[in-house]
Parts: sequence; C-alpha cells; structure tokens
Amino acid sequence: MPPTGPALFFLASSFFLTLLLQRSYAINSDEGYTLNAAWQVWNGMRMYDDFRQFVAPGSAYSVYLLWSVLGSPSYLAARLLSLVFSFSSTTAVYLVLRRVGVRGINLAFSVFAWLVACPVYALLNHNSFSSFAATWFLLLFLRIAVPRTDRGPKLVDHALVGAAAGVVFLFLQTKGLFLALGAAAFAFSAGAKRREFRPGLALVGGFIVVVAPLFVIWSPALLVRQWFVIPLTGNYLGHTGASVAIAIPSVLLTCGMGWVALRRADRVLGALAVTQAALLACMSHNMEIHHLAINSFPAIIFASLVIHERLARNGGPARLSAEAAMAIVLAAFVVALVATPVGRDFFTFSPLYVDILKRRPRPTLFSNRRVAEAHAIYAGPFLPGLYFELKKKNPYFVSETIVCNDDCQRRLLDQLSAVKPELAFFHYEMIRDLGYDQNSPVDLYFRQRYVGCHGQNYGGLIVRASDPSWCP
Repeated sequence: MPPTGPALFFLASSFFLTLLLQRSYAINSDEGYTLNAAWQVWNGMRMYDDFRQFVAPGSAYSVYLLWSVLGSPSYLAARLLSLVFSFSSTTAVYLVLRRVGVRGINLAFSVFAWLVACPVYALLNHNSFSSFAATWFLLLFLRIAVPRTDRGPKLVDHALVGAAAGVVFLFLQTKGLFLALGAAAFAFSAGAKRREFRPGLALVGGFIVVVAPLFVIWSPALLVRQWFVIPLTGNYLGHTGASVAIAIPSVLLTCGMGWVALRRADRVLGALAVTQAALLACMSHNMEIHHLAINSFPAIIFASLVIHERLARNGGPARLSAEAAMAIVLAAFVVALVATPVGRDFFTFSPLYVDILKRRPRPTLFSNRRVAEAHAIYAGPFLPGLYFELKKKNPYFVSETIVCNDDCQRRLLDQLSAVKPELAFFHYEMIRDLGYDQNSPVDLYFRQRYVGCHGQNYGGLIVRASDPSWCP
C-alpha cells in the first residue's frame, strides 16, 4: 500500500461516519436561519440593506453561490455543502494531530471524538461553518507556534493565520475577531522580548485584508449596528441558553489548559489553550451543550496530546494503528446500525439515508394546494426556514421576532399590513425556554385578525388564515 493509502482510508472512513452521525430534519430553525438568508438573496433582496441579519454573510452567501452555480435553490445541495465543510474540519483536526505527533489509536479516537461532537449542533448554520473554518485556523496557528525550521516562523505564516481568522470572521464576526485577538496577543507576546513586532503586524494585516471588503460592500455603520448594536440593545442575550452548570466547568477547563501550557512552557499547548479561550469567549452569551460541542476541538486535541505524551513517557503509545482503530470503530458502528432497533432508527434520520439514498416524503403541509396558492405567508416567532421550505418569498425585513423591540414590531406590522399574507405559521413550543412574549404586537395582530385552522395535524405548528377558506 502506498504511503498515502492508510491516510486515505482513514479519511474515507471519517467521511462515511460524517454521513452516518449527522441528523436530517424537515424543519430546523438553526439551519433555517442560513437557508432563509440565502433564499432572500436568491429572491433579489440584499443582506443588511433589505433584511436584518445578526451574523456575517459567509454562510448564507456560500449557499447562495452554490445555488447560482447549480441554477436553482436546493436543500440537498446546501446540505451536501455543510457535509463537505464538516468533513473538511475533520481533515484539519487529523492534520493538526499528525503535526503535533499524535499517532495510532490515540489519533483515531481523537478524530472520532470530534466526529461525535459535530452532529450535536446543526451543520447548516453560521456557528458550525465558523467552527469548521476555525479548525483550519488552528492548523495554521500551529505553524507560528512551533515552526519547522530554526529560523522561526515566516512573516507570511503570520499573515496566513490572520487571513484564516478573517475567513472565520466572514462566517461569524465575533468568533473570527476573538481568534484574531488571541493569535495577535500570542504573536506580540512572543516577539516582545526581542522587540520584534513585525510578525504580529503581519497577522493583523492578513486579517484586515480578508475582512476589509465587507466594510466596502456595506456601510461600516450598518454592519456594526446589525452585528452588535441591535443584538445588545434588543435583549439578544436574554434570549439565549447560557447555562451556569456548563459555563463554570468550561471556564475551569480552559484555565486548566492555560495553566498546563504555562507550567510546561509548551507553545503547542499554549496555542491550543488560546484558541479554546477565544472560542469560549465568543459563545459566552450562549454557553450550552450544543455550542460547546461544536467549539470543543482544541480541548479534544489538547487532551489527546497530553495523553500521548504521558503514554510515551511510560513505555510508548498503544501499538494499534489509527487505520485499524478507525476500521474497528466503523465496523462496530455499522453493525450497531443494522443489528439493533435503536441503531436502525438512528440511521433513518441520517443524511445518508434521508438526503441521499432515500428522500423522506415532505410533510403534507409543504405540498398543500392552499399553501401553494397563497401569495405570501408569515412564519414566526423563529421559523425562518419555513419560507424556503414552502418556496414562498420572504418580503419582510426581519425573519424572526424573538429579538424585535417596539420599533421593530411596528415596522414589521406596517409590512404585514401592506403584504397581507393569507397564512401565518407559529411554533411557540420550540422557544418556550427563551421567555418569548406571546402577546407581542405581531402575535396579537394575527390572533385578532386571522382565524385559527383546526382539524389537521400541522406537526406542532399553529396555523392562522386571513379567511377560513385559506386553511390548509
């Protein structure tokens, strides 16, 4: 077998596991947030100018560009794009582990840990896309943490790290910004004793080169307002799922990573700790298990490296190769899918089964004649993906009302009065933990002017119509 054979087998197995471990849902609002933005752009609207978006444009526009290449909007295409991004992150994690010297069974199970962590959060979303990009940032970051030559890292390596943080910024501005700040602090502190600041400046320069075009395409004031001002003043932090029970152990773990890195004076462990701290900072407002899982790869690699070094000191690492370990894991997983009822039920929700091998029938609501005939719908408080699923243009400046103050509600009411949608869809159960006011002006508008539709199973949705004849 050629030298690349084992690596190709390992990555092919990882990709197969990527297909099996993900979940596929008919309606998912986290995926819908990205799909809706791409759908609005597809229908001729301009992000930020025509509709509000709290995150950088990378996720929505990557889906939109793929649709443009294919010539039509497709959920399957967007879904496959997210799977490719996910697998690319697994490749990056594999390359990072190889770079820091982790081999054998330790490498295999570290990659498997990341494969298990990925599907905890919806793949087709800016949080996931930005984390996938951050794995490649980490790979480049290690090039300046531990250069391969005695001459030290090159300026171009620092510029590439800054550019990689900029790419993360394109998907999620806070994550990219914190990663850039962490890497810049790392670079400046390394050069402070020698009064060598060019590497840090090169890193900052690479970041600016990637990010600056956004502030040329859109007004800087507009971006700052939609990315930071509106979420902060609109009580965005009050509508997220921060958990003290998760936040405290996460902070302690990250501090522990930093302490171990400093105690050992290990720059690789230091880079991993800095990256984990930056990822933790960007999700501090929403510290819950799903966000934590998709941002856990530095801690996984850190633990893998520490364990590998400990095994090496105590008589050598395990002999089982990474490829053999992955083959055993893959075989066991496939057997579990086939041989157990739980496994078979799990498989029927994987994208391999649902999106590729056998498309699950769409809910009857999606093919209903009255829904198809309606010239417009409304979906809320947080159902942005329903516009794309029902192939209805979303004409509103806001696609969710969980963060919508009095001025926002009034503007949306004006648009609703002008558009006059025949149907409105609501799902309050999914946001019951977010403290949403079901008596907000928009909700009252539909409750007072529209009739409730009954007699059909709408999958947990509340359906209201402008006239009883419009009920699906």
